[in-house]
Amino acid sequence: MACRVLLGGTHVEDGRLAPLDPEQEVVSGHRLQFVAGLEVVPDHLLDLGQACPPQVSEREVEPADLLVGQPVEHLHALSTGLDQARLPEHLEVRGGVGHPHPTRLGESLHGPLALAEQVQQLDPPGARHRLAEACELLEERLLHLATAHLTSPFVSSNNLWMNLSHEASSRQGVEGPEGSVAKVRAFVDEGLGNSSYLVEVAEGRALVVDPSRDLLPYLRAAAARNLEIAWVAETHLHADFVSGARELAREGATVLAAREAGLAFPHDPLGDGDEVDLGGLRVRALATPGHTPEHLSYLLLDGRAPVGVFTGGALLPGGAARTDLIAPEETEPLARALHRSIRERLLTLPDDTPVYPTHGAGSFCSAPAGGERVTTIGRERETSPLLRSSDEGSFVRDLLGSFGTYPIYFKRLREVNRRGPMLHGTEPPSLAALTPDDVRRLLADGAELVDARPIGDFAAGHVPGALSIELRPAFASWLGWLVPDDRPLVFVLNADQDRAELVRQCLKVGYERLAGELAGGIEAWRAAGLPETRIGIDEIASKGDGVVLDVRQASEFASGHLPGALHVELGSLKRANDLPSGPLAVMCGHGERAMTAASVLERMGRRDLMVLLGGPGDWSKGAGRPLERA
Repeated sequence: MACRVLLGGTHVEDGRLAPLDPEQEVVSGHRLQFVAGLEVVPDHLLDLGQACPPQVSEREVEPADLLVGQPVEHLHALSTGLDQARLPEHLEVRGGVGHPHPTRLGESLHGPLALAEQVQQLDPPGARHRLAEACELLEERLLHLATAHLTSPFVSSNNLWMNLSHEASSRQGVEGPEGSVAKVRAFVDEGLGNSSYLVEVAEGRALVVDPSRDLLPYLRAAAARNLEIAWVAETHLHADFVSGARELAREGATVLAAREAGLAFPHDPLGDGDEVDLGGLRVRALATPGHTPEHLSYLLLDGRAPVGVFTGGALLPGGAARTDLIAPEETEPLARALHRSIRERLLTLPDDTPVYPTHGAGSFCSAPAGGERVTTIGRERETSPLLRSSDEGSFVRDLLGSFGTYPIYFKRLREVNRRGPMLHGTEPPSLAALTPDDVRRLLADGAELVDARPIGDFAAGHVPGALSIELRPAFASWLGWLVPDDRPLVFVLNADQDRAELVRQCLKVGYERLAGELAGGIEAWRAAGLPETRIGIDEIASKGDGVVLDVRQASEFASGHLPGALHVELGSLKRANDLPSGPLAVMCGHGERAMTAASVLERMGRRDLMVLLGGPGDWSKGAGRPLERA
């Protein structure tokens, strides 16, 4: 059923719901939050069409009417940087004509409303008889996502404000003195699977936790609430993204970081138990080594009452972050240290303490876990598979057994973040326009050519030797896995692709040498009479006999694959020397990674390649045969 998005904070006007600000008017397809390839807004109201007016009895209910409490099913895919199966999302109608308006006392709704991302099996107290109150926390168990549903007008793209107050404690798991308030806004990087946070800690002042390199989202969010970003807290030396702490420090913020991190730029070094007065709230550093040796968690306090804890990689919903990023000989000792950090430092906090991790679903830093972004101490104590045994040996065995491979760029970013990255401010570099001759000269001198166009366009014709990495949320991860960082990068794009987004993704994983893009795209290359190559594509459902190479991660392959398929992870493909000769069909879960793999094989001299579009489930359905499982 088609849905029309209504911003939180709307009001009744001329018999309809209208935005408070004309600039906030929403049209179909307006991007507010990217979830699983669809633009949906889990924390906003959705207009589902005509509902049954509760106070009208002149007519009988028609089949097309939506009743309060009636579930509505909608399909979408959960985007985590890897291919995922499509999963059902349930919406529940939460109000109809004549129901009280959520933000304007004495006024009624003139249309039916629902709150997205709510699982129909869950029924928070009174949910079926009213709209969600401000900051009501609704847990979606089906997709393992925790969503705080707000009626605040401050929610915007990919971000979420959460009021942590005594008033909401019964719904959100926050305990504090009466009237205490901390407002937390989450910024989710779906491609890397990470979250950072902007916290209003005092009147006009804010703290940012584990910021990404692009500082504009934080500055804009702070400006919208008339906040100055006064502090930046770093939980650890990040391996998967370039920190924005130094950028925000140049804007006037004080950086808080572990003394053991040894940052080479100005900061306030903290040790276990150190506290910082933030002007209204206080933050206490908790030494929680494990994910990294220097790791700190930050406990936010209102007086003596915990308001929330920012755990970085020490504790995640359903798991913890990996401990194998330092050195092989440190992996097990760090896992044991992580067990002690969780048991002795974090699980000693009150059960209702909200937990705000940095790593989450889709992050190569995290051990496999659920899809929630936030949790509570009590929920993890009761439900985390990793914590089901208090025995240290079992914890270490389970944690180490969950690790998969990770991108090679992780090995260099800790040092980049320790030294402090190059500063770009609010205006990152743009891509220079390059002629075909410029591109040929740069390639001859050792530059890397990355074709970021959709894979169908790449298949139809590309510069020989180009690496296909379609521009999408997972672009940065695969760039960092497959492309050296010490060479100039040249890009091929379509005219309608977002250059600024490509630059942001390059910078956030430490790629600074952006030589430019082929001006005019592949058409300019063709117009110059230069050679191009092609790769065949086909739907996986129609796949017949022949050799199939599956390039998904090992855990994905084990969960179900085509009978007889070969398996090499995409990140290891350049080292695969034992693939059979002859025609080869390459597959993943959708097609993007398979096309990247085909371009890698083409660079290795392979020909007669075919990329299969779709995943194992599509093949199984089309062929009527079961998948093999390892």
